[in-house]
Amino acid sequence: MASLKAGKWQIGVGSTLRNKTLGIFGYGRIGAAVAGYGRAFGMNVVVWARPNSLVRAKAEGHLIAPSKLAFFERCDVLSLHMRLVEATRGIVTADDLRLMKPTSLFVNTSRAQLVERGALVEALRAGRAWPRWTSTRRSHCATPRIRCSTCRT
Repeated sequence: MASLKAGKWQIGVGSTLRNKTLGIFGYGRIGAAVAGYGRAFGMNVVVWARPNSLVRAKAEGHLIAPSKLAFFERCDVLSLHMRLVEATRGIVTADDLRLMKPTSLFVNTSRAQLVERGALVEALRAGRAWPRWTSTRRSHCATPRIRCSTCRT
């Protein structure tokens, strides 16, 4: 805004996705589609998922992380795509998010309950995992620094 008020149009082009690493956590129908979008934007795609899904992701030409920890450390953008069942509840922990780069972007378009309760707040306090969150639940909206694309807070 300051640039526009000063009569200038644009002061920079922002951050690019090209050559950044897109992490796909959960490689089902939607995760595979998002991986394709990442490739279209010139991103390096790395996948972490169930063993059968990892085989499919590798066959489709994506990199496979050697471990869940290595996956979280590597991603510039991490996109979460999995169903909420008892085995996946809290599958993303505070320890996982602490491994992310301070500049990493965490995108959860699945369910809030996939992330361990309090993990995002702890990660934000540690200067990690700037989140972009889409959810039908609004329980996270009162948390500082979390931009909710559902209710626009």
